[in-house]
Amino acid sequence: MAAFSLSKVLPTSTHSLQVRSARPSQRVLGGASRRSKLAIRAQSQATGTEAGESKIQTSGESVVKIVAEVRATAPVKKSTSPGLDLATYLSESNEFVDDLSLPLGAVLKRTEKAKWVILLPKLDLFDVWVQPTATAGGETKMGEFHIWSKQADIKGSHHVESLELYKRYDCDADIRWMALDPDTIMCAGKLVLNIDMPAPFSAMPKAVTQGAGDFAVGTMMSVLSDNFTKSLADDYNNWATNVALREKRKANYWKE
Repeated sequence: MAAFSLSKVLPTSTHSLQVRSARPSQRVLGGASRRSKLAIRAQSQATGTEAGESKIQTSGESVVKIVAEVRATAPVKKSTSPGLDLATYLSESNEFVDDLSLPLGAVLKRTEKAKWVILLPKLDLFDVWVQPTATAGGETKMGEFHIWSKQADIKGSHHVESLELYKRYDCDADIRWMALDPDTIMCAGKLVLNIDMPAPFSAMPKAVTQGAGDFAVGTMMSVLSDNFTKSLADDYNNWATNVALREKRKANYWKE
């Protein structure tokens, strides 16, 4: 690990996060041109396609586990009007969350009543870049919006495509937005990736690839969760005081 220096994450554009390393990483790759009681149910052995179907082809030394946990809070203006409290807002939030903006070029688009497609920011890691697109399910209950994903497709640079890295990983993501109290939204979540590293990536020390992955993915998840939680808080403040907005959204609720 000492041979590498993960200097910083750079928003190289509004659509990218970059992890830069010291020169040894170039040489290695160059040859391949609230509260603890809150339950965050993300398991390490998730699926990349459908439940029970794993993309991991091997086990042991070549499998790298990347974990990112996020916590974020944002204050809101407490409403005492009936039906305009934060818990009610979150119980209806699945109907309009895709109207809210995400940072770094990420996109959230609803495709079915309880299903979304999420285009995540492009990540630059050493000599390669990857950009995941996740298919997510979701549900709401009073005071909570819950979204999860066990399926993601990955596009990437030449190395990613030629080595078919997109066929060699499992993912499991679970994230919740909750009314921590009447004037605070809390976000809590976890993402786990198990990646079956092909050569030449598997020749790198696991501590290096795992450290770089944890750092980059953790930074991306932190930026997304912080910004989206603040967007929810701002939207709630508008929703609670804007009759026209509430009526417009109700008229556009998803219809089977």
